[in-house]
Amino acid sequence: MQRKSIAIVNPIAGTAHSKPIEMRIRQWLVNNGATCEIVLTEYRGHGSLIAKEALQKGYNHFVVVGGDGTLNEVGSQLLNHPEVSLAIVPKGSGNGLSRHLKLPMNTEYALAIAFGYNTIASDV
Repeated sequence: MQRKSIAIVNPIAGTAHSKPIEMRIRQWLVNNGATCEIVLTEYRGHGSLIAKEALQKGYNHFVVVGGDGTLNEVGSQLLNHPEVSLAIVPKGSGNGLSRHLKLPMNTEYALAIAFGYNTIASDV
């Protein structure tokens, strides 16, 4: 199955922003020859709606860029869809799940993992 990727980005996640996260993602995609639609959340709960609509459009690789709240919104829509993959680029203030999974906090390193092809099955 061909991967169709979408990055759901919470642009206000976290505590400090040196460079707008969307620009960093776009630059990483160009530098690494990756393709991905990028959608920014605009309000609490918007990640759920974006994920639901993306599933209907055939997206099967979801990259969540934000914190645990954004991850929860998107992940809740992906339940019972074992054909999709979920990747995390931690940008929240706590990043509890990302830290538990020992994901890098560096955006570019996290993107490299998110767009890699190693996956791990997980229960929720």
